Formats: sequence, structure tokens, C-alpha cells
Amino acid sequence: MSKLSDNTLSIVCILIGMTIFSLQDVLIRILSDEISAFQILFIRSIVGTSLLCIYLKYMKIPIIFSSYYPMLTILRTILFLLGFALFYVALANMPFAIATSLFFTSPFFVTVLSKFFLKEDIGIRRWITVGFGFIGVIIIVDPNLKGFNYYMLMPVLCALAYASAMIMIKKTSDKDSVYSQTFHFYLMAMILCPIFSLIGISLGFQNIDNRAMDFMFRSWDFSLNNNMLIMILIGTTAAVAFVFTLNAYRLGKPFIVAPFEYILLVWAIIYGRLIWGEVITFRSYVGIAIIVVGGIYIFYREKINEQNEIISLNATVEDGGLVEITTKTLKMFSLKAIYSKKDNIIELFDSVKVIRNNETIVGDYAKVNTLDESYKVTSYNTNKVKVLIDNTNE
Repeated sequence: MSKLSDNTLSIVCILIGMTIFSLQDVLIRILSDEISAFQILFIRSIVGTSLLCIYLKYMKIPIIFSSYYPMLTILRTILFLLGFALFYVALANMPFAIATSLFFTSPFFVTVLSKFFLKEDIGIRRWITVGFGFIGVIIIVDPNLKGFNYYMLMPVLCALAYASAMIMIKKTSDKDSVYSQTFHFYLMAMILCPIFSLIGISLGFQNIDNRAMDFMFRSWDFSLNNNMLIMILIGTTAAVAFVFTLNAYRLGKPFIVAPFEYILLVWAIIYGRLIWGEVITFRSYVGIAIIVVGGIYIFYREKINEQNEIISLNATVEDGGLVEITTKTLKMFSLKAIYSKKDNIIELFDSVKVIRNNETIVGDYAKVNTLDESYKVTSYNTNKVKVLIDNTNE
């Protein structure tokens, strides 16, 4: 029997992960008439923290309590919590498939926010795709003044909050690993969920005659009954789905894995029909199709841009975790590499090795000019060596 390729395994992982996430959404809707959204998030965080610690211990990955970006970590957690609270409310008050499809506008928001906060170059085709995607949203929402369902705004706001948090993850991932950031999120969520709930209750939000307010700010119930069991199951499914999703992106290329996340939409349509008898209109199907096509095209264009900027330099990742970059005359290794296409500069950080012909230079940092392939390697340990080699044409 032939061994499955990494990309095939990654597709299997993402399909399993999204299927488990869909089950979590079903359980949340089941609890929506009895349990507070913030209590669900609180219990989910406790279970998630416990399972994540077990997983990290098993994988021999260190648990890091501190963050290099504490304020961004707090802000990111607030955005995630408020975003998912809104999404939980949407799941409870509108068709499953509609809520899920509107959440999938997040790639469009990530594209827009990347332009303004990460200064990424966004081509005209991606801007057109973003506009195309939001046309799909308008088709689904049908924002006429008569009978407008404001709940439809909640998954869109969740997508915006989620995209904003993802931009922060891009900013902080240079020093905080994905495991650390997930661990920090769970810890902060356990602190912030009771605070948000107490603030809402003290302001009397739970007394407002509104399903959304009642779901978010009703009193917490810690009775050891079926509801508690379901909340623990929600936390378990979320943690397991996260591990499958993380491994999917670890094994496969993002542009291959990402489109398969839309299997979540298929499950949402199936569950909505079989469990709650929800029927999706043709108009909504058209809007959903536009969002899906737009999202997949965004992933495709990001793959093209990645090829233009990195693969042209023949960049790969070694089994030991080192980045390997090969140009016409150089072979380079490091723990981290940053390529500025605009400045034609590659920066290498930690465990740096630069090889040209029979010459090998090692150090802690290197700057390489990709136009003339001149380079400079230095070490932070001045007792060891200050500058190992200076081959720049300065």
C-alpha cells in the first residue's frame, strides 16, 4: 500500500477538522435557549486549556505563559470572544448555512486589513474579488427596509473581528508560536468571559426583551447536568478540531488546504435541513456560491504572490526546522527568513549558514542583496566573532 502524500494527508486532516467544528456549532445551537454564550466560551476555554497542555506535554513542546506582545494578546482575545459570541447568537437565530456562509467573508476582510495594517501589496484582481464577495453578502442579506433581519449582520461582524485578530497573529507570530498564542487566548478567555458577563448583567442587558441579549447575558448555571456535559463536549470538539486543522496546514500547502474549509458549509446545509428543517432559497445559494468562489480565488492569488516572492528563490523548509533558500550562487539556512521584494533584501535570523562554492560562513544574522547576491554575516556574540565575513559591495 503506497504512503499518502503530505498534501493528501493535509486534506484528510482539514476535512476531519471542519467536520468536527460543524458538530460543535450544532451543540452550541442546542444550548442557545438555556446557557449563556459567554459561559459556553468560558467552559470551552477551560477544557481547551487542559487538552492543549496535555497535547503539548505529549509532544514535548514547552508551555510558555508569557507573551512578547501582551497588549496585542489581550486585544486579540477580546476580538475573538466578542466575534464568536456574535456568531453563536447568529447560529441560534438564523439558518445554519446562512450564518456559516457569512462568516466565510473573513478572507475578504483579511485582504483589506492586510493592505492598511501590514502594508501588503494588493493587486487589482484581489480588490475586484473582494468587491465580488461582498456582492454575495448583499444578495444573501437582502438589505431592504421591510423585515430586515439584523441577525445577519452578526456573522459578518464576527468575520471582521476574526480577520482583525488574524492580522494581529501575523504581527505577533514572529516571536509567539501558534501554540503559545492559542494557550494565551484560552487563559485570557477564562478571565475575560466572567468579566464581560458581569458587566452585561450589572447593566441589566439580560432584562432587555431580545433573544441576543438573553443568550449572551443570562445567568450562568454550573449544575452537573446534560448542559454541562454538552459544554465540555463543545470544548473537546473545538480542541480536537484545532489540532486537526493545525496539522493540515503543517503538512500541506495553505493554498491546497484552505479551499477544503468550505466543507463546513456543506455540513451546515445538511444539519440545518435534517435537524431544524431549514430550507435555503435559490437567492441565498447564489450569494453563498459567490462568497465561496471569491474566497477560493483569494487563496489562489495569495499562492501566486507567494510563488513570485519566495518560490522564485527556491525556498524550502528542512526537516530540522531550518529555512533553506537557494539562489543562483548562494545556499542559505536559518531558523527564520524575511524577504523584502521591494528592497531586494533577504534577512536571515539565528543559526545562519551561507554557502558559496566551497566557502561556508556561519553566524546569527545575515543580510543578502538578491540583485548582486552580495551578503554580510554577523554574530551577536562579540567574544566569539564580530563580523565573520563582509562580502558586500559597499
